[in-house]
Amino acid sequence: MSGKLLFLFESCDSSDSADNQLFKNVVNGNWNENIDGENFVNYIKSGDENFTKDEKLAYSISCLLSFLEVNFVGSTNRVKLDIQMNCTDLQVDGIEINANIKKTEFLFVAKTFLDNLFKSYPNDILILIWYMRMIKVHQLSLDENSMSLYEAFKKIQDRLTCSKLEEIESIRHRFIIKLEIISIYLMYRRVYKVDELIKELKNDYHVEAVEEGILGKRTKWQQKALPQFHVSILGDNSELFISPQATHENVKLLKLLELDDDTRLESVKYMDDKHNELQILSSLLQNFVLLNIKYLQISQPKDKLSDEGIQSYLMLLLKQNHGTWSIRLESLLINIKLESNHRRTIDRCLRQCEDVVNSMKKNADEVKANDKLSYIFSSLMTPLYKIEGLLADLMVSLGLIKGALDVYLRIQQWEEVINCYTRLQLKHKAAEIIQQELEKKPTVKLYCLLGDALDDITYYEKAWEFSKNKSGLAQKHFGMFYFGKNDYEKAVPHLQKSLEINSLQENLWLRLGYAALSLEKYEIASSAYLRYTQLEPNGFESWNNLAKCFIKLGDKKRAHKVLQEALKCNFDNWKIWENFLFVSIDIGSFEDGLNAYNRLIELKEKYFDEEVLKILITAISNDLVDIEGNKSIRLRKKALEMLAHIGSIKMSEGIVWELSALLTDEQLKKAEKLQKAYKGYVSKSPDWSKDEQMCLKFLKLSYELCQSSLNAANDVQETEKMLVLSQLSSARLTSQGCIKVAVNNQYETCKDVIEKVNELLEKIVIKIKELK
Repeated sequence: MSGKLLFLFESCDSSDSADNQLFKNVVNGNWNENIDGENFVNYIKSGDENFTKDEKLAYSISCLLSFLEVNFVGSTNRVKLDIQMNCTDLQVDGIEINANIKKTEFLFVAKTFLDNLFKSYPNDILILIWYMRMIKVHQLSLDENSMSLYEAFKKIQDRLTCSKLEEIESIRHRFIIKLEIISIYLMYRRVYKVDELIKELKNDYHVEAVEEGILGKRTKWQQKALPQFHVSILGDNSELFISPQATHENVKLLKLLELDDDTRLESVKYMDDKHNELQILSSLLQNFVLLNIKYLQISQPKDKLSDEGIQSYLMLLLKQNHGTWSIRLESLLINIKLESNHRRTIDRCLRQCEDVVNSMKKNADEVKANDKLSYIFSSLMTPLYKIEGLLADLMVSLGLIKGALDVYLRIQQWEEVINCYTRLQLKHKAAEIIQQELEKKPTVKLYCLLGDALDDITYYEKAWEFSKNKSGLAQKHFGMFYFGKNDYEKAVPHLQKSLEINSLQENLWLRLGYAALSLEKYEIASSAYLRYTQLEPNGFESWNNLAKCFIKLGDKKRAHKVLQEALKCNFDNWKIWENFLFVSIDIGSFEDGLNAYNRLIELKEKYFDEEVLKILITAISNDLVDIEGNKSIRLRKKALEMLAHIGSIKMSEGIVWELSALLTDEQLKKAEKLQKAYKGYVSKSPDWSKDEQMCLKFLKLSYELCQSSLNAANDVQETEKMLVLSQLSSARLTSQGCIKVAVNNQYETCKDVIEKVNELLEKIVIKIKELK
């Protein structure tokens, strides 16, 4: 096996040369010579069985690289293939190839040959890897993610076990293949799988990204240095730390344009000069950092702090003087998207995006194709038309609607065309253009978009018929039409049908969940939200709604687990914490309930729920066994601290002091808390004397107060004698006043308690005399 067929276009690669001319052409960047001629076309027309295994693989790779040249890196490729193709040959799950994708015959040939090779040689590692690469390219050429392609990729990944990858001798080659696998999981937004693979990569290859807070300045006029995010890459594997100058010395990289702002610095300036020095990263580690950035973007909540962290990673990449063209391109694109939300950087974003588009179109051949394609499969691989779409998006954000419209029309982004014409108050014009395109070449997407533009469902029906009842897109538009009109009863079946055809539609699962929840179809809603959270685990609202479904279905244990996930996504949302509190108490998870109540006090200082507090503290005082079989009394100290905090905020809430007394063993402190409880109740209910039940409650509290005071007096230390005497006197006066109210009002229900309190009062009088 030739290492160069795995690790393409790196000048320091010392692997053995390819052993036939076709492979030599590939590794030397002359792959077009393999497919530019009548012999190749004649072979294809007569059937691929005329090729040997190596020929099929070499031709597959050549076609795939030629396809990438045109659609992903912007190089000119004038090779033509005279291949008869049906427009559905590259469709998957009813999903069409994007209209901007060119030279699809190259992808078709690569797919045909690699399908055949995979069936014939399912354990050949070189074929497995190129088949995996073809799947990634095919997916990126489609309008939507395909479940069939995802399942095909997982089959390949299952075969590429660690033992299988050991067949690759070079550590660097194994590392790049693992990066490619991670990049595909990122493409499908499988966060948990990416997390697992990145941790595995760090452990196996001893690579780590070290994040620190270092004092520095972000603006030109900043006087005081503040902690700023700083990242560095550490590792001890020399094969991964080869200089990027050695591997990609002559590659002309895209440059980060200057910000040229009167306030913001080009990048953070740290107080310690050693942190301002550029850490030179090998091309492999630059690739590793890029995938880490993408992982952080989809796994973290979107906020200013996360953006600052990601920005530090990006600056580490964008300041490198040498490296791969594809990694630099993707780093710039992420930076453009990140900075496009800020007033001071939006101008640079537009200039930068224009520069990238020009470098891939007008100046496409300034950089050699093999330089552009180095590490391409382990990068994020953004098609050229999407970069043009990003440029148009930036124009819209700056109010340049007509300029953006020209771009959208060129790349056939009809949804955005409709939006632009709508903003220009020319929505009818959008419908006219789409109708013209339909006359040229009808597609499912065009039928659907015309339905959107005209608000006419008959076009969705035509789209469904045109696809021979196979298009998930047609059903999606059908469902969203009714969803937009809040007709959820009609929307749900269409949304379900679309997802049945293609289950990798994150936002559609969310819509289905919402619609079913509104209809109180909790089984459907829970299933939809569950699938959505698997695809997009960072949306706290979806986790919260999923928990609501489980509660409605009577499965509070699952709701409890789901709410824990919701809190990971949004730790500061008090509503989620409150839901978590209620569910925790319901299932007997008292520690979680205690933590939730504490967090609610932090988020809402005056938060107070008497009923929940009673249940929680009573459970702890009675030492109930929690859901995990642990005794609750272990939480007493923490509960007392929480009650003390609540008491300092809500002095007049008698129940807080009464519950605190319930957990207090030391009798003097218990009596003092009961005294505060009595005062709190009285201050909150000044007319209690007119309510028999309130009077009875106060008498019972007086009984507890007297009993605790006596208990404290029975085991009093000399140093506490005066405190105990004071407490006994207070208990006596409080109880006497309560008894007087009950007697004067002749409350019958209070008689038995009055007798018991009087007995304790007699003992208190005696005890006071003894202590004096």
